[in-house]
Amino acid sequence: ARTLQQQQNLRDPMLQQQQQSPDVRMLVHQSHDAVDVRVLVQQLWRSASVGIGCAADIVTNYPFWIAAKRMGVGIPAMPANFCQLYKGGGSFWVSLGPTTMLEDVSKKAFEDHFPPQGWLQSFGIDKELMASAFAGAFAAATFCSQVEHAITVAHAKELTMSGAVRHIFRERGGMHGLLLPPGMLAMMFREMPFVAALFYVQPAVTSRIYGMTSAGSESKPDARLHLELASGFATSIVTTPLSHVPSVVAAYQQGHGVGLQKACSDMYRQGGWRAFWRGLVARTLSIAGTMTVVPLVIGGLAAK
Repeated sequence: ARTLQQQQNLRDPMLQQQQQSPDVRMLVHQSHDAVDVRVLVQQLWRSASVGIGCAADIVTNYPFWIAAKRMGVGIPAMPANFCQLYKGGGSFWVSLGPTTMLEDVSKKAFEDHFPPQGWLQSFGIDKELMASAFAGAFAAATFCSQVEHAITVAHAKELTMSGAVRHIFRERGGMHGLLLPPGMLAMMFREMPFVAALFYVQPAVTSRIYGMTSAGSESKPDARLHLELASGFATSIVTTPLSHVPSVVAAYQQGHGVGLQKACSDMYRQGGWRAFWRGLVARTLSIAGTMTVVPLVIGGLAAK
């Protein structure tokens, strides 16, 4: 009897569900659809916020970045026309999406294949930090180097972006020059400390500046402009020197189409060891601006 009663109890909810009116079932489906739409809208708005933040970053900080790049090549920081400072800015903005996706996917892949965290900690190595650094190097080799090669050639040879691509194809080995540009190794060594600064140093500096500790509040207070500026500049001042020399070497290789050894010998002959630090102030300002503008814009849009 108990078994028959249990079976009846199991059937009752099913019967009740089947006996629901069409209006009730329609309301349930509409509720699920509404949730799906809200999630989709939130994801799209988040993506749009990132794009707008990166665009604001290029408007405010790209001139400093390209000035440092030009100085690394060995040409004047300022072109004859101020608007030329923004040459390649659109290409750089478009490249940010694929670069971010490459870094995200490769970071996950590296985390999955690295040894367990406990084993790495015995050597004082953070697994996520190591994966991020390798992901930055991977993105530099597979996408960033190719885009920056074209931008640098456009400035070094005073060409348009399309003209720079044609120049590389005709004068630097065709598809080999486009896909395997000079400066890839230097770019990889530039991106590794930069990614570490972006994902690890900046959050720690920001927490300290906002007066938070690990035992304090888990959520960051509302962003304040002067504190975000202080965080961005402090992070950039501490970390930019670690990645600057590879950045200068990469710029020289990209601008002149030479190998690593010749680039280093040319630069040393031109200005000794100081030549490897050309554009440090401009690049420090650029990175500080990036670490200030992008979080502020994304945070402001996310709050709406």
